[in-house]
Amino acid sequence: MSKLFDLSGKTAIIIGGNSTLGGAMAVGLAEHGASITIVCRNLEKAEPVEERIQVFGGEVKSFQVDVTSEEALLKVADERRLV
Repeated sequence: MSKLFDLSGKTAIIIGGNSTLGGAMAVGLAEHGASITIVCRNLEKAEPVEERIQVFGGEVKSFQVDVTSEEALLKVADERRLV
């Protein structure tokens, strides 16, 4: 990991992290030390992304959330201690 792009101690929230592009972003950020929070509609589709991140010891947690609900998003943020 390059020290130029060190995200250790940071948390990235990826909305749609179970998609091809979102999954690639989640893995890339995790490779640079970020803890990943995946917010998606289908948790089963997030499993392969979680597995790719966990292979190198990255931290990842996925949530099935309706992103149009402020209450639901705040619940995720609270659980991940982001607020």
